[in-house]
Amino acid sequence: MANLAAAETNPSAKAAAATLGIPVQLVAGDRDTIAGISGNQRPIYDSKPPAKQLRTIRGGYHCGFMDSSSLFCDSGSISRATQLQLSRRLLTQWFLRHLDGDTTYDEAVWGIPAQTDPAIAFEGVR
Repeated sequence: MANLAAAETNPSAKAAAATLGIPVQLVAGDRDTIAGISGNQRPIYDSKPPAKQLRTIRGGYHCGFMDSSSLFCDSGSISRATQLQLSRRLLTQWFLRHLDGDTTYDEAVWGIPAQTDPAIAFEGVR
């Protein structure tokens, strides 16, 4: 499973995450002012047992995950096109590894390239 700009909800996404036995990747933007990391993705990530990741796009923002702008959108320090490109890469690698079972993506998803990507912060536990 993967989620973009996950939000703590009612019923609780944090409580639901605690019950998941499948790998989960949360993708966030560090400039998100709508569903910020500390109140949303962080509690969900912390409650989820491994395997899990919290990948934070540097300069990313909530509305940067959408194809176009709308009223009341926030903004970040990277372009929407850049954020969408980074998001697609993360999701493609994650799903090829965990849904398709392609172990050639282990390094891209869990290894040094994932952990040292200058555009995307890495937190993860297998």
